[in-house]
Amino acid sequence: MIQRPQSFKFEGAWLFGYGIGLHLIGGQPPHANRDVIDPKADHISFACDCGLEDVEALLVERKVKYVKAHVQEGGILVTQLFMHDPDGNMVELCNCDLLP
Repeated sequence: MIQRPQSFKFEGAWLFGYGIGLHLIGGQPPHANRDVIDPKADHISFACDCGLEDVEALLVERKVKYVKAHVQEGGILVTQLFMHDPDGNMVELCNCDLLP
């Protein structure tokens, strides 16, 4: 288990091993719904070391609905972009690799 941001207002745990991270959210998360982008719904996340500004510009250009969120922990600001893929799966892109 690794430390998760203290700024989160919901329970959960972060696990990491063999280069893969798994984030668990306490309680009953909402089910994915293509009409609603809820960062607490089931999703898969990818750390992105590219400029998220460029990714966001591409989402806007292609008229892809998304939600932008920020997590601040220990003076480090992490940006998250949540959207649905064409099959309706929730996807998160973030610069989470900035977190220690």
